[in-house]
Amino acid sequence: FNPNQFHITSWVRDPVGIYHPFVFDFEKKFLDKTYADNIYTWWHKWWWLSIVYSIIYVGFIYYGRSLMEKRERYELRLPLILWNLSLALFSIFGMIRCVPEMIYALYKEGLQYTICNNSNIYGITGFWITIFCISK
Repeated sequence: FNPNQFHITSWVRDPVGIYHPFVFDFEKKFLDKTYADNIYTWWHKWWWLSIVYSIIYVGFIYYGRSLMEKRERYELRLPLILWNLSLALFSIFGMIRCVPEMIYALYKEGLQYTICNNSNIYGITGFWITIFCISK
């Protein structure tokens, strides 16, 4: 954890042309296309890991239920509330970062460009799209 990554820079121009009123240092890494391309190259190389992780996840669900059948249930109300709150905050902040570029692209270029063009994989929006994909 590096608290310096939460330093805020004002009015940063995204590669698409949108000015963001505040940008954290950890978001600015995606302004460097090489940095983002390295992440996407890694994804293309190791795509099959998502299948392995999914199989392991399903196995944990299936066998976890049978393991817990005879045990006393855990009280997880507070951790689940915190988990759902963090997911909601993540989604809200991601929406705040992605919707302005979507509206800008719709207004400037139209629906087909907004859906089919991959120019939004870089910059601030690219960071949040990448984090969203990783979270899935």
